[in-house]
Parts: sequence; C-alpha cells; structure tokens
Amino acid sequence: MSSAYRTYTDRGSEVEGLIGDTMRDRSTREATDNLLRAQLRAGQHLLDLPVARALGARLGLFPGDVRPAAAA
Repeated sequence: MSSAYRTYTDRGSEVEGLIGDTMRDRSTREATDNLLRAQLRAGQHLLDLPVARALGARLGLFPGDVRPAAAA
C-alpha cells in the first residue's frame, strides 16, 4: 500500500467524522429549537413576555404565538 493511499484513507475517515459531527450538531439544535418553540407557545417558560417574544421571533414565531409564562 502506498503512503499516498494511506494518507487519503486516513483523511477520508476524518472528514466523515466531521460530517457526522456537523449532522449531529444540526439535528440537536433543530430539536432544541422545536422544544423551545413548543414551550413558548404553551407558556411553559420563566421569561418576561418581551424577552420571550424576542426569543420567539428568533425562532420564527409571531408575537401572538408566544404566551405569557404560567404562574409559578
């Protein structure tokens, strides 16, 4: 086996690892964002309403979609 082939395959597995890490990071962020959207819509958060609406806007929610925090 030539050293060029060995180097190529070593880099290939490293790139595959980076792609897998990126896919995991994206899916984790998407799942977290979905959970946060659901909590903001249901009022299951501890944020002041203006802060919750600003966060909801970052997540693609309209201000009317965000409910005030439920009383503790």
